Formats: sequence, structure tokens, C-alpha cells
Amino acid sequence: MVAAAGATIVAVAALIVSIKSLSIQKESARAATVSAEAAQRANVLTELRLERELGHDRDLRRGSADVTEDDPPPVPTEPAVPIEPTAPGGAPAPAAPASPARPAGVGDVRWTLDRRGKNAFVLRNTGSGIAHGVRIPAEALPPITRNLPESATLRPNESVEFLMTGVFGNPTPNEIPVLWDDNLDGVLVPVPGN
Repeated sequence: MVAAAGATIVAVAALIVSIKSLSIQKESARAATVSAEAAQRANVLTELRLERELGHDRDLRRGSADVTEDDPPPVPTEPAVPIEPTAPGGAPAPAAPASPARPAGVGDVRWTLDRRGKNAFVLRNTGSGIAHGVRIPAEALPPITRNLPESATLRPNESVEFLMTGVFGNPTPNEIPVLWDDNLDGVLVPVPGN
């Protein structure tokens, strides 16, 4: 009888511990759900802010009267530095022939990158040549980007606008690669500071 009473006490204690553990698990699951929802809301708010900033910058280019004194002016940058291709052993690589499907642009292609606000950027062809198939590889940029050019054609003084924002583990880079059909190796274009 004493053994049965001892077994009963142990079973009741195990039941109490089990019930307490279950309530802690439920509370932990609720906290994880709240945290996930907060992270999702933060991501949505970041995207909305980026979209609003891009729209605001478009209004500025159109001469909108919504300009305030707090809006930073565009920051001019230095021209792009060509990436010199090399062959094995460090010797300069032979130049790639122009694409036969499209004639090479007349003149040279040069790039500048201007900052239009905190996360909006404008890539401009400042040379005298036409650049076909302009692209910025997403893998070279922070994880949050919008409207990257993938196959744009930019004539002299034409530009393309995109968004790029750094995050804790991947800050905004100091330079970005720009590639186009006549230069598949690309050039590194300096990113203007904040």
C-alpha cells in the first residue's frame, strides 16, 4: 500500500510538471507568432517607405512643388573605373568582339551614380555611346533592392533609377558593377556616400 501511495505521488508530480511544461510551450509559440508578425510588418513598412521614397524622387524630377528643405540634393559622383580583364598569368585579356546581333554604340560609354535620397539611386550614361543590355547583377548588392536594370538601353545622358538599401549583415557597397552588351566584364561605379 505504501508503494502504491508513493507511485501515486510520483505520477501526480509528473502530471503537474507536464501541465506546466505544456503551458510554457503554448506561451512560447504565441511569442514566436507575435515576433514573426512584427517582423513581417517591419518588412512591409520598409518596402512602403522605399516605394514612397522612389515616388517622391520621381516627383522631384518632374518639378513637383512638394520639395522641402529637408530633401537632400543629388550627390554627384566620380566617373566609373573600368574593370581590367586579365588572362591566366596576369596578362591583359584580349578584347571581346562586339555582339554581331547589334552594332556597337558610337562613342564611349561612361557611368555615374547619383543618390536621390537615402536609398534611391540614378545610374546615368554620361558618355557619347549607346549602352544596350545594361544590367546590375543583384548578387553584388544588398538583399533589399527594387527596379534594378536587367536589360536596359541607355543613350547618352539617359538614366535608370533603382532602390538599394543595406542591412546589418550587408551594408550598401562602396561600388557596384555595371555590365552591358559591349562590356560583359563591366565597370565598377562608385556609390556616393550618405
